Amino acid sequence: MEIGGIIATALTCLALNVYHEARGEPFLGQVAVAQVTMNRVASASYPDNVCDVVTQPYQFSWTGDGLSDQPSDPRAWQDALSVAAMVLDFGARTAGVNDQTLHYHATSVTPAWSAEMASLGKIGNHRFYRQ
Repeated sequence: MEIGGIIATALTCLALNVYHEARGEPFLGQVAVAQVTMNRVASASYPDNVCDVVTQPYQFSWTGDGLSDQPSDPRAWQDALSVAAMVLDFGARTAGVNDQTLHYHATSVTPAWSAEMASLGKIGNHRFYRQ
């Protein structure tokens, strides 16, 4: 699979999601975004591999925005790779996000679906939910 010209592996796909969804967020916020992605992989409601979850239509705004997916901030990309590796290799977790957490959104928006879910709290500029 290729994303924006990048050969995709689970690590690359997860890191790209962390980079585009949580770049600039605190470390725990980046871990939480990665954790939600992995929770989706484990859920019967989503595809069963990281790249398919990340590229599933209408799930993450960066995958359908028409912009380059190539990371342009080397330091943020290294941070995203580190977070992705910790979550993939060691199952890194953060408080406030549990195995049932499948959704989040930036605090700058309030999507209609959020009213139907249980809020688990806010980390950085993201609010996390379970159904």
